[in-house]
Amino acid sequence: MLVRWLSIAVALLAWYVWSLKHAIGAQLLPKRLPPLFSAGGKCKLIQEKESGQFKFCEDGLVLAPVERSPQGPMLDPSRRGSLWALHYTSTATEKPYPLKLTNFPINADFHPLGMELTPRDSAGTSRLLVINHRRQNTTIEVFRIHLESHSVSLAYETTLTHASFVAPNAIAAISPTQFFLDTKGVRNVQTVARNIAFANGVAVSDDGSTLAIASTTRAQVQLYSKDETSIRFVTSVRVPFSVDNIAFAGDELLTAGHPYLPEFMALVKRKSNRAPSYVSAIAPSLQAGLGKSWLTRVSAGANVTTRFMSDGSFLGTSSGAFADLEMQTMFVVALYGSGVAKCGRLS
Repeated sequence: MLVRWLSIAVALLAWYVWSLKHAIGAQLLPKRLPPLFSAGGKCKLIQEKESGQFKFCEDGLVLAPVERSPQGPMLDPSRRGSLWALHYTSTATEKPYPLKLTNFPINADFHPLGMELTPRDSAGTSRLLVINHRRQNTTIEVFRIHLESHSVSLAYETTLTHASFVAPNAIAAISPTQFFLDTKGVRNVQTVARNIAFANGVAVSDDGSTLAIASTTRAQVQLYSKDETSIRFVTSVRVPFSVDNIAFAGDELLTAGHPYLPEFMALVKRKSNRAPSYVSAIAPSLQAGLGKSWLTRVSAGANVTTRFMSDGSFLGTSSGAFADLEMQTMFVVALYGSGVAKCGRLS
């Protein structure tokens, strides 16, 4: 009897290890990456060289949250992070500059991570939602955006807080008053997707059909159908790295992350000075049309193509990628780094 149970246990363990084959290969096997590869052509590294403060960017362009240290409140909660703006065209880029947070509480911590622009409300106003990892708890700060011909300003409106906000990393707005938020715990709020291995980035497709959630330790993106009453898991798509943040760009879902975790962790522990970057695009094999949603088409077949790679010498620890379709420009931001990559983008 003991031999039988041991055999069953070994078989179950073997099946479990086999199920992790892709995740292990994507994250723990070294890859030979070039100093720089961009499918869309040339890339330029944008840095703020004078002050050296434009670094540790987690998410968001043209507005970018910048934390003085990725450990934020764990090291020195009194030192504030900042939000930066970047004005650009397809051929030119101006110097990034920090934004003043008008009316933001003077004594409040500010350690921004994920951020999102809301759709415009009935008055035509769009707001910026910023995840703020304060020392006591995590909040979402709400700012009204003022755009002028060549400047951006932010006016603080309110702070959202709830027991469910446990170490969130990404936020995706679906209306002026509703958003999805990834979280590391479960509380008495509407939980729309459970049991995701290290849920990280979150995004909603342009047609509203799809909720995409990055599963970092599984090296895949999980896709859910979304309507006004329910969220239902449909399929998942694997990527060749530990996926961090995700963002839709037209018919593509851009995914960015870390292709070799041992090197990434060595950098975190200050035993190395660089770690590689990787960005892939997930797109339906079927072209747009025929009245089919993005989720329907990608479920029938998905193409995963490489958009950006670096061994870390050009840009390391990629944590997010975002595209401007009109300008045919893609930006890649780094978790541990002192710049943002601006690249041409394939049409």
